[in-house]
Amino acid sequence: MAGLVCREFDEFADALRGVDGRYLLTARATHAWKLQVVDLGDTSLMWGQDGAANVFHAACLPNVYSLFLPLVPGDGVMVNGSLINEQCAAWLAPGAEFHMRARSAQQWLAVTTEAGDVLALAEGQGSALPTHTHVGRASPYAIARLIGLSFRILAADRDAGGIVETDKEALRARLVAASVEVARSLDDGSHGPRGRPALPRGAIIGRALRVIDAQLDQIIRLSDLCEATGVSVRTLNSVFHDHLEVSPHQYIMMRRLHCVHAAIRSASPDDTVSDICSRFGIWDFGRFARTYRSRFGVAPSRMLARIQRGGDVTRRVRHGAG
Repeated sequence: MAGLVCREFDEFADALRGVDGRYLLTARATHAWKLQVVDLGDTSLMWGQDGAANVFHAACLPNVYSLFLPLVPGDGVMVNGSLINEQCAAWLAPGAEFHMRARSAQQWLAVTTEAGDVLALAEGQGSALPTHTHVGRASPYAIARLIGLSFRILAADRDAGGIVETDKEALRARLVAASVEVARSLDDGSHGPRGRPALPRGAIIGRALRVIDAQLDQIIRLSDLCEATGVSVRTLNSVFHDHLEVSPHQYIMMRRLHCVHAAIRSASPDDTVSDICSRFGIWDFGRFARTYRSRFGVAPSRMLARIQRGGDVTRRVRHGAG
C-alpha cells in the first residue's frame, strides 16, 4: 500500500493490521505518524513511526499472532510492564490484550500472521514456540535476519509499486519463518526492571481500563476501581505506574481528553466545545483548553471550527520506511 502519513493518530491506529486498539498521547506530537503496510496473503508486514510519546491499549485479533520489534536504540518502549529495546521483541498472542508505553516518538516493525500458519510451522519443525504473549530479549542474529528481510520487502513494495503477486507466497513463508525464529529465541524477560509476573497484573489493569471506559461520563473514584479489580489502592497505583507510567487519575484525565478530541473531530455543525466537554464530565473549560492545546497543538475551538468547515486531517503519500 502507499505510505500513510497522518496528522492525527486515530487514522494511524485504524490502519494497523491484526490488532484493535487506541492511542492516548502523553505529549504533543513531534513527528508525523507514518505507516507502511505490505499485505502478503495471511501475513502482513508493517513499518511504523509514532508521532508522539503515547500509551497504546490494544488486543490482537482472535486468530492472529503479532511480533513487535522496536527499532530506536534505548529503553524507550514498555510492553506489559517490561522495558524493551532494539534487542528485544514482544510476541503477542491471539485475542490477548496488551499495553504499550512509548516514552518518545518511536519507529518499529511488526509482523502479523494467521495463528494456524505459525503453529503449523512450529509443529513441522518439532520445536517449542510461545503460545501466549511473551516479552523478552531475543537472539540478535534472529532479529537482524528479520529486520534485513523486512526492509527488503518494504523497499520492493515501495519502489515497484507493490509486491509481484507471484512472489508473495515465497516472501510470506520467509517472513513467517523469520518471525517464528525470533519468537522461539525469546528469553524469560527477566531483564525487566521490576520482575513482577506480567499476566496477573495485566489482568488487573485490563479490568480497570474497561471500568473507566464504561464510566467516563461519571465520577470515577479509586475505591470503585479497587472494588472492580479486587486490589488495594496501593496495588492499583503500582500496576498503573508499572504498565503505563501514569497514575489512575492521570489516565482517566487523558482518556477524557481524547474522548473530547474524538467528539470534536466528528462534531455536527451545531455542536460547541462546552457541549462536548459536558458529555464527559469536564466543566473547567479554561483549564481543559490549555491542556488540549498543549497535547494537540491547537485550541479546541479552532479544531472544532476546522472540522465544521470540512477540514481534512489525513493524507496519503508515498514515503520510505526510514
